[in-house]
Amino acid sequence: MAEQTANEQTAAPSSADDTVRPIDRAKDTVNQKLGKARERLEEVAGEMGDRWQDVSASARRASAQVKQRADHAREVARERYEVASEQLRDGYGRVREDVGSALDDVNGFVRENPGRAVLIAAAAGFLVGLIFRPRRRYD
Repeated sequence: MAEQTANEQTAAPSSADDTVRPIDRAKDTVNQKLGKARERLEEVAGEMGDRWQDVSASARRASAQVKQRADHAREVARERYEVASEQLRDGYGRVREDVGSALDDVNGFVRENPGRAVLIAAAAGFLVGLIFRPRRRYD
């Protein structure tokens, strides 16, 4: 009988393993699924972190390129402004000299020919008056 109880004791654990309660099997299955889900979540989180780093690096590069292009455009605009400004100053200076020279010529002509200058001025005034006078309507 002592042998039988010893056999029962050694057999009991193996039969207990064979007869695992369904709740324990469900817990084991849930724990396995949770472990797999946790591993997958960590993988996805790692991938998302890598993607985020890639996107932020791309954004930094794009920002740097935009800044570089804006700086270049600003420099080109400044250079063109300076060139146009210089050309306008030169043109203004030439026109001023030409007008000054023409004014000197007119003053010289008026001093040399005062009668002729008065007649020319009167004729010019008469023509301007004809051009800009109001038109009368005849009903």
